[in-house]
Parts: sequence; C-alpha cells; structure tokens
Amino acid sequence: MRKEGFTLIELIIVIVILGILAAVAVPKFAGLTKEAKISAVKGFAGSVRAAMNIVHGKWLVQDNSSIDNVTLEDGTTVYVCLGGSSDGHNCASGVIKGYPAPDTDGIGAAVDYDNDTFEAVKNDNGTNNTITFYYKGYSSATNKNCYVRYDYSTSGEGPKITVETDDCE
Repeated sequence: MRKEGFTLIELIIVIVILGILAAVAVPKFAGLTKEAKISAVKGFAGSVRAAMNIVHGKWLVQDNSSIDNVTLEDGTTVYVCLGGSSDGHNCASGVIKGYPAPDTDGIGAAVDYDNDTFEAVKNDNGTNNTITFYYKGYSSATNKNCYVRYDYSTSGEGPKITVETDDCE
C-alpha cells in the first residue's frame, strides 16, 4: 500500500530553498524604505519649486507690485513678499518681490503640503525668513537631516530651496 504525501527530506529541501530565497530577497527590499523617504523629500522639493514659480508668474501677471497675495485656480490665497519686513509674513527687506512668503500662508499654502507627511517649522535654522518642511519624525529636535528648506532671506535674490536627505532612514 502506497502512502501519499511528502517525505521529510523533500520538506527539508523546500524549507532550505525558501530560506535561501529569503536571504537573497530581504536585503534587496530592506533599503526601499529609505529610498522611498528620499524620493518623497525630493518630489516635495520639486513641488515647492513649481509652486514658487507659478505664484511668482501669477503675481507678475497681476501687474500690481503692491498686491501682497495671489489667488490660485482652486481658490487658495497665497501671500507673497513685497520686499519689506513689515508685511507680517517673515519677508526680508530688499528681496525680489512677488514670491511666496516663507510661512504656511505663503509657500505652505501654495504647495498644500500634507501634515501627515511633512511638518512645517518656521525660522528653525537660526536665520529669519525661512520655513523648513521636515519629513515627519525628522525635525530639528531630533537632529535629523531629512527636509526641504525654503529660504527667502537673501537680499536681491529670489528664494533658495535646500534639499537635505542625509538622515532619511
């Protein structure tokens, strides 16, 4: 009479093969989390650049250098800098006018960032006129470098965007 099923040797061989496959596959996929966070930060930086240029272009089309805001197509109001520090939006004196202000009512509103993914912190690098969007959990309090910084403090220039992904783990 013949019994059906697998022998112990066959089961051990299958388990060994699965173990080898797991040993090869796990290191491949382990680094994907870090790469995904880096990609999210770099993608967000692209959104900040695009939003900055769209708002500035729309402000220029308005043809009025005293208007301190731009209304986007979806109805969002974005405040812009007019080159003076008295406008209440962390704008440095002498900067190029019409770019989004470095706060949540300026560039933050323009990019419509996700609070669950990025945390916006104003003036956290010791320099006024900046807003830093940290990938959630990587704030300056944790001394981690995983962020996009929008810096509008350079006189005579437009905003600078800095991307830091050294500590996106």
